[in-house]
Amino acid sequence: MAESNVDVHILTQKETNELLAKFDRESNVRHFAGIPGHIVTGIMLLFAAYIFWVTSIGNLPEQVRRTNFLGFLVFIGYLLYPAHKKPATRKNHVPWYDH
Repeated sequence: MAESNVDVHILTQKETNELLAKFDRESNVRHFAGIPGHIVTGIMLLFAAYIFWVTSIGNLPEQVRRTNFLGFLVFIGYLLYPAHKKPATRKNHVPWYDH
C-alpha cells in the first residue's frame, strides 16, 4: 500500500466564520455585543412574550395580530441581516443605507 502525505489544515473558528460569511449568504448576519446585543435580545424576548400572550389570553382581532406579527418579523429581519452581500465585519453597526 502506498502512503499519501496529505497536509490537512484545520480551520480556526475565526477562519471558519470568515469563510461562511464569504460564501454562505444566510450566515452573513450583523454582530451585536454589549448593550446593543442585550437590546436586540430583549426585542426578541418581547416578541416571544407577545406571541405567547396573543395565542394564550390575548383577544385581539386577527388582522391586528397578523400585522403586529409581520411588523415584528420585518423589523427583526432588517435589524439582523444586512441588505448587501459583503460580510458584516463591524460590531454594533447598522449602515445608513440599511435604514
